[in-house]
Amino acid sequence: MARQSLEQRYASLNPVLLGKQIEQRLNELLKTIHRKETAPVAGRKLSPRSVTSFVTQQGAVRSPVEMTQQGAVRLPVEMT
Repeated sequence: MARQSLEQRYASLNPVLLGKQIEQRLNELLKTIHRKETAPVAGRKLSPRSVTSFVTQQGAVRSPVEMTQQGAVRLPVEMT
């Protein structure tokens, strides 16, 4: 029974198609290897970007309500 199923499978194989599939998979593998070689190394130290640097250098930001409670700024009051 096992021999018959192997014989059927062998008879259905197409060597030309198999060769094309192998060649295609090899090309995909080589492209992947090439991409990994040209990709930047993850462990490499990168310089900070200007936006990130600006955000980290900003001082503390407070809401106007917090500022009036501490007496730093007085909000104008409209009389109606």
